[in-house]
Amino acid sequence: MVCYFFYKNIVFALTIFWYGLANDFSAQSLYDDGYQSLYNVIFTSLPVMFFAVLDRDLEPAMVAKHPELYSTGHWNARFSPGRFWGFILGAVVHSVLLFYLTVYA
Repeated sequence: MVCYFFYKNIVFALTIFWYGLANDFSAQSLYDDGYQSLYNVIFTSLPVMFFAVLDRDLEPAMVAKHPELYSTGHWNARFSPGRFWGFILGAVVHSVLLFYLTVYA
C-alpha cells in the first residue's frame, strides 16, 4: 500500500507539473476543483477500506498454528528499494503518458 500511495500522488502531481510546463506556468487549473478536493479521499481511503475488508486469505486458526506464513512481512521481503523505485519510475512514465496522450491526442 505504501508504494501505491507514493505512486498515486506522484502521478497526480506530475500531471499538473507537465500541464504547467506546457502552459508556461500560467496558474490555470488542470483538474476541476471538486476532483482535486476528493482525490485523496477517494484514492486513499477506499483502497484501504477494500483491502481491510477483503483481505482474508487464511483462516485465523491456520495463522495461529503457522505464524511463519507471514514471515515475508517481518523480513520486509515485499518492500525493497528496487520495488519502491520501480513504482516511482512507473508513476513518472504514467504521468507523462496520461498528460500527453490526453492533451495532444
